[in-house]
Amino acid sequence: MKRRANTIAPLTIEQLGAALSDSAESVRSACIPLAGMGEAELGAHLLRAVPVHAQRPWSELTEWAGICLEYGRELAAADPDPADPVEWAASHGVEIVEQDADIPAAMVIAQYTTRPARIVLYPQMLEFAEAVIDTLGWRAQFGPGPVRSLAIEHEIAHRLVEGPASRELKRRLQLTSLRIGRFAVKGHVLGADEVVSHAYAQARLPFAGGSALALAVALNRAARIAVHTARPPVSHPVSIAPNSFTPSRRSLPWAS
Repeated sequence: MKRRANTIAPLTIEQLGAALSDSAESVRSACIPLAGMGEAELGAHLLRAVPVHAQRPWSELTEWAGICLEYGRELAAADPDPADPVEWAASHGVEIVEQDADIPAAMVIAQYTTRPARIVLYPQMLEFAEAVIDTLGWRAQFGPGPVRSLAIEHEIAHRLVEGPASRELKRRLQLTSLRIGRFAVKGHVLGADEVVSHAYAQARLPFAGGSALALAVALNRAARIAVHTARPPVSHPVSIAPNSFTPSRRSLPWAS
């Protein structure tokens, strides 16, 4: 007789919120120092979270992060239209929808899909991200309800970093994935598009001292701590993708 595979019921947003409250001191200890870091250092932390970069020199990750930050700001400056991100999405044929997701199986704040062109928002995780801001005492820096707008701008950036823009980013990062004689093939730096997207969102929605990258790293850390508090036996790392914030076709979340 076959044994039924063990299954773990997903956490509810209430359980996750309670776990965040119970672990508030640990979350603050792990995340508040992020506010004092530079953007390139924060970007390097996001890249380091990608397993293939775990052993890369910190200096290389910081250099890549700086390149990604500059490119994200360039993309934002190239479109001076200050239109509301929802209006931008509508004018470019991108639908914005909301969808419930299991927790923690799909700890994603938002996600961009190409077929159809759509930005999917996960309201339960938006709620969790806003709770993290309050737990860290960062509300004054970010203002009321920033996560939804940040998530949409972040996913718009993922749409922009396709085709020629993706090739240009690869050219700037100069990662050689294969060399045959004098010929070199440039590779994709996993997680680079996430750093670019955070920089884009930050430039489009500047906050009074708040950093989209600091929030992204904080969300990853807070999610791990909260899930471990709710389920101490969890044996695998959990990351929140804010939007990336996302562990789908992209390497990270906000966090896709």
